[in-house]
Amino acid sequence: MLQSMTLEEKIGQMVMIGIHGTDVDEESLFMLHQYHIGGIILFDRNMESQEQVRQLNAHLQEQAGEKLPLFLAVDGKCQALGGKNCSCPKEYWV
Repeated sequence: MLQSMTLEEKIGQMVMIGIHGTDVDEESLFMLHQYHIGGIILFDRNMESQEQVRQLNAHLQEQAGEKLPLFLAVDGKCQALGGKNCSCPKEYWV
């Protein structure tokens, strides 16, 4: 898989970005495609409910169009992890 990737694609796979809102927008799509972004980090601004986050993740993977699936992450400043400010709603904690 890696042998078929360009240098730009490999570099893009090492980059994670945050997105605005609760769904994929044109700016996010531009970043994903133009720079071959490898991952997305979600913040509280991206999460309304478990179902919405599930759909957002599926939509991101569907729209990414890269050779590898996106690496998806959630901002980890949750009290459950020892942080003082929790940006992730408690009902999403595992």
